[in-house]
Amino acid sequence: MKRFIYTTIALAAVAVGCTKSNIVDVPEVQKTPITFETYNGKTPVTKATDVTQATFEASTQAAPAFNVKAFKPNGEGYMDENVWCETQATESTKATWKYDGLTYWPGDGSSLTFAAYGLNAASNVSLSSDGKTLTYTVPANASSHADLVVATPVTQAATAGGTVSLEFKHVLSRVGFRLTTIGSGTSVKINNVILNGLFKNEGTVALNAGTTITPTDGTTLSYSLFAEGEGPFVTDGTTALTKAPIYSGTEANRYMMIIPGQVQDNTWDSAVPSNVGTDPYIFVDYELGGEERQAYIPLLETVIAEDDSESKVNWNFEAGKAYEFIFEVSISQIKFTGVVEDWDEDHTDNTTDMNDMK
Repeated sequence: MKRFIYTTIALAAVAVGCTKSNIVDVPEVQKTPITFETYNGKTPVTKATDVTQATFEASTQAAPAFNVKAFKPNGEGYMDENVWCETQATESTKATWKYDGLTYWPGDGSSLTFAAYGLNAASNVSLSSDGKTLTYTVPANASSHADLVVATPVTQAATAGGTVSLEFKHVLSRVGFRLTTIGSGTSVKINNVILNGLFKNEGTVALNAGTTITPTDGTTLSYSLFAEGEGPFVTDGTTALTKAPIYSGTEANRYMMIIPGQVQDNTWDSAVPSNVGTDPYIFVDYELGGEERQAYIPLLETVIAEDDSESKVNWNFEAGKAYEFIFEVSISQIKFTGVVEDWDEDHTDNTTDMNDMK
């Protein structure tokens, strides 16, 4: 089950004809602005760690949580506000969602379409001039990646009861790497992990129409877990590790957040082993027992047909799914498996064995 942000916008039951930039003189009892009720659900992952209710509510005016837009039926923009939490919620007090100024329902009783996206990914996002299309660009290195969450658009009028619920969904694919060591006394140093193939590195989301990200023509040939100057990830070899996350510096750098889709063939790199050929692959630069090694693992998954026959195809990353590639190391070999799971849930038994590398 995917996790999501669930919050509500409590809208004025009495409609008046003004916005923050066009305030009209109305009776004081009618000046009921759009407000945000206390968050009441599960939050998605932003970068590497779970954003809990407490951390979500730790947003401030200087670092707001999300942006909300509202559009009139003719497509004209009506509301565009960054939202933050005024106070930390406790058992006895509720958090208050705040934004600059006041915004009211349309005076003619017409409906509004509400859309929103998380601002944690703002550095990787650009918006069209009308605010309806969001473009997300994936940087080359994991430490610059960010989880993009987008709310399912909601169209509603004040007469519907005045409360609008926004459900935010993950629109990217999350990729992480873990290390398991067999026995103690095995020191492992991971210098870098790189996904190689033809990837889409840019996509657009129609904020007022849905939460699907549509790839553009932009592409990249690789994504790197460590940027230059980052890493390595080193174990001390004194204790065995079980699915330990691999990252450089802070664990907030441990995930790649990439555009969903099937990786295309590697047709430009002829310096790969014969077991890889033109397949997309994972490259691991590591040291085992002080000896430097490289591993090339085809980035393929097994497809089972209706007649139970099996075939290998290029890996297809799905939106809202989390992928963990697990490196299992003993003194003599490193083995790789891939696990696909619903975002933020515990690992399942849906495991795909990949090539063993000596």
